Amino acid sequence: MDVKEGAGTAVQDSIVNAAKKYLGELPAASLLDTSSVDAINPFTRSGLTPEQLRDFFAAAAKAGRKTTPTTESGNVYAVSKAFHALNGPLVVDEYLNKLRSLDASDLQRARAFVEAVALDAELRNRNPLHPSATDALVIGTLLDFPKQLFGFPYACYATDGRESLSLCLYAYRLRTGSRRIVGDASDETLKGVASRLGMTVCSDLDGAACVVATLSDLSLCEEASRRGVPVHVRCTDSELRQLLTKPLCHVRFPCNVSSLSIDDGVFTCGYSLYRDLTLRDAHMDVALRWQAAYLSPNEGGSGASAPLFLDFCTACLGRDALAVLASQEPYEDPEPCWDPTTVQASRKLPPVKDPLTWARRQLASTKSRKDFEGDLVAFQRHFLGGLQKDVEAVSTGGGTRSINVAFETVLRSLPEGFGRPRVLTGNPHLAVERAERRFGFALTRLEVDGAIDLSKLARELHAPDVIAVYAQSLSYTDGISDDVPRVLDLLEAVNATRVKNGDVAVALINDCCLAFSVLVHQPAYRLLDRTTTHTPVLMTLDAHKHLGADKGLSTVVGTKGSLRALRGALRVGARPTRAALVRALANVASVTASGYDTIYRNLASRVKVVEETCSSLSLEVVHACHRKEGSTVLAVHDPACRTQKLLSKRNHKATFLYNLHPLDRTRCQYGWCLSFTPHCLRELDGATALDVFVRDLKVCASKAPSRASNSIVSILMKGGAEEPWLFSFLRGNQTFRRVLGPHAVVMTSTGLDSRNDGRGWFLFRF
Repeated sequence: MDVKEGAGTAVQDSIVNAAKKYLGELPAASLLDTSSVDAINPFTRSGLTPEQLRDFFAAAAKAGRKTTPTTESGNVYAVSKAFHALNGPLVVDEYLNKLRSLDASDLQRARAFVEAVALDAELRNRNPLHPSATDALVIGTLLDFPKQLFGFPYACYATDGRESLSLCLYAYRLRTGSRRIVGDASDETLKGVASRLGMTVCSDLDGAACVVATLSDLSLCEEASRRGVPVHVRCTDSELRQLLTKPLCHVRFPCNVSSLSIDDGVFTCGYSLYRDLTLRDAHMDVALRWQAAYLSPNEGGSGASAPLFLDFCTACLGRDALAVLASQEPYEDPEPCWDPTTVQASRKLPPVKDPLTWARRQLASTKSRKDFEGDLVAFQRHFLGGLQKDVEAVSTGGGTRSINVAFETVLRSLPEGFGRPRVLTGNPHLAVERAERRFGFALTRLEVDGAIDLSKLARELHAPDVIAVYAQSLSYTDGISDDVPRVLDLLEAVNATRVKNGDVAVALINDCCLAFSVLVHQPAYRLLDRTTTHTPVLMTLDAHKHLGADKGLSTVVGTKGSLRALRGALRVGARPTRAALVRALANVASVTASGYDTIYRNLASRVKVVEETCSSLSLEVVHACHRKEGSTVLAVHDPACRTQKLLSKRNHKATFLYNLHPLDRTRCQYGWCLSFTPHCLRELDGATALDVFVRDLKVCASKAPSRASNSIVSILMKGGAEEPWLFSFLRGNQTFRRVLGPHAVVMTSTGLDSRNDGRGWFLFRF
């Protein structure tokens, strides 16, 4: 490791790779156009002034506003206008509480910085997975800080350092096929992260996926270079603090150091750096079977921009202020392992008159994070069921993370030597496909018209290798609901025999992350109201979606004992802070259970009107036979992908669908879907956004063909969108992948690289 004077500059990739990347990003030029915003370099000794930061944020918000859609799939939930006025000041309080070691001048700057984010409704609660120039500018600039400090051309973010380490190890596992890494066998964090991925820590370089070194011990680098084994460096919070307290400097590594991960501590999030773009691409988990275009740079699904924006504020304080912050004691996670909360039947959320005052009083109390976690789940039981019984729960950073946790706990409950376990499902969320790859279980799909085929399920449940059924109360791709109550009936009957025979009971993982409105309308789907004797039931529900809490808050709630096996397992990925849980509680208490019931009965009735409009226009709703009252997702067939393209020109951002009927190629394979939220009921020039959508849909449908072949020729001749046709080849077409290689398929994500040209990065990988 070579420590050099100065703040450092960004390292560039080769001109050939840069050219490939530039060409790949051209399709996104209009979507993430930030040409009107001047690039900044805030990572100097003195950092930025409040005026400079406010000007940058204002310009970034203005650039993003150009592409703000009238309607879109999810993203903005807008349950209550009061939430921003409540949450903003609380975010300011939480942020400043971490910076008390700064002098008065820097603390005053920090307050101005955080208020620019937290008190701005456009900036405080964003999702970086919905491509926007605003996020590309802020996150792309933020990631320049670790790139300059350590000398790498590419970067990524995660919710904590363990997740950043996990992403890199997973990428090496995929690239090499090896499940062995060389590292410190006494490092419990390294061993825990590796074990979760089915990897082991050893000392033999032969056939190893990589060497994991630390910033303070690079002794294996030279030998690894001779043996052709790549090196990953884990920078702990303690090591980062030591570096930042030195006189202004930057670091450069030997060329065989291929990646580096940075633990959380000084910064809220974890970060990772790469010499090679393909290594970063490897952990992106491109969907091969899912039917919607979707991509996440880390282990989560929908993300939260706020922690990244606040880290940006911290970095913009300058290296002198960072040195003061870094001189404090290294961060020690007080709860590095999972410890499920038991929520007793008697627990209830008390009425709250003044949410902001109540929240500040709670934060000043001695109540723990787990206490507030239990209070939130106690409220969620109004919709999940279980008000009259004890349940177990953990909170996570998002729905995909909750699904991961559900799988982790089921897998950890298996006896040693069980063999390769198998999960049964219908047409699951991408999270399940991603978990299958990471955790190594087998997945059997039993689908009919998008839902679980109950007759096939009944036959498969007797197989001894089956450990879980994943069922959806609402599917994001087509708005259908699996018949979850009947699935539970089947499981109870079969598990009685399995348990009697000494076999593992099959768990039910019920994904309700998007299904809040279905739970409101369908009491039978509140599974925790059911009395189960043999079946562990795990339900996932996002608080940051239809409950309207700030992004980054989801829960796994299960029957008593269902989460027991998770206890003591190393947690990978951040979970909601104590302050975030208090904000969420203040939010839900201000609306009340009956208030949510009213909101979502109104929304569902309006979505029903859109569905009826589609029928009147002869637009075929996808898998209509499995839709339940309360569904807030609508998917519609789109011959030649023409309607979706016309809607996009009218500023409606639907998600395009493909491979809708893979077993019947004579049917239309393409469509679009929208996940409607209360945000679509906002007023726009005398009409709601949903009214505008219906009006525009009628116009667009009249200009689109009622029938068309699925060929690219038909799509081009009729002026449709080409992307769904291209994405359709992801499903099992190995020849297509090999021929077109890394530049065949475009998947969009947030801007990680380009603060200057603003187009962000676009993944062209399978």
